[in-house]
Amino acid sequence: MAKPLTPDLFTFVAEIAVKRGDPTPITFNCGGVITIMPPLQEELIICAKCESRIKLLVLSGDPGYVMGRSPNGEPMLIPVQGSSKEKLQISAYRFGLLVTLYLLFSACLAWHLGSLASKSPSTIGALDGSSARFKIMSMILA
Repeated sequence: MAKPLTPDLFTFVAEIAVKRGDPTPITFNCGGVITIMPPLQEELIICAKCESRIKLLVLSGDPGYVMGRSPNGEPMLIPVQGSSKEKLQISAYRFGLLVTLYLLFSACLAWHLGSLASKSPSTIGALDGSSARFKIMSMILA
């Protein structure tokens, strides 16, 4: 009995592309492209150019991007294949600033919620301004 194939890599496909029924090109890291036709019959595809095995992970809706890591460990946005979302053009510097802002906001939120347990409920009011400032800064950086 043959052993089932195990994937070398994973790629993300937008559910909307599968539901539309349009042919969806899947681009491999080596530059090879395979066009898949919905309905998906295979969860694993093999690149004819580099022979790597890639598992297709269908994400609900049309997310555009997912957060991931580059081979050297840096955070990066991974495009979702078949997505109709516009491709982002964001520099690594701006992306780093955006992540830093998010982490600072999360720390502020955690600090305030932690103090809420020992103080009066009125301490939650400081989060309203932080939330608005975070959203404005995110829109400017993106």
